[in-house]
Amino acid sequence: AEFLKQRDGLQCRRLPLAWVSAMADYIRRFESAPVSAAALTLWQGTADLTVDWRFNLPAIEHKFPRSEINRIEGARHHLVNESPAYRDVLFRDIAGQLGRLASSAS
Repeated sequence: AEFLKQRDGLQCRRLPLAWVSAMADYIRRFESAPVSAAALTLWQGTADLTVDWRFNLPAIEHKFPRSEINRIEGARHHLVNESPAYRDVLFRDIAGQLGRLASSAS
């Protein structure tokens, strides 16, 4: 936590107004978009404190009803940077998805 707060050069110290405006614009566009037939596959950590996933997942399920949402219990926001216990679940699931796609394309 000290590194992220004090020494990580990639952490924003301020929240630009343009970012907030872009987020508001995205929300408006997402809410007004029609329901899509696209089938998304998502992975979400249940300890994610970065996004409001409890609100977002039902909204995504509504807009993309053919989607598959995979929750990883205890994982946080950036799943590929999680501990191996969480990251391995993600990578195993992705490999399985890719395998199913490859076999259905043959």
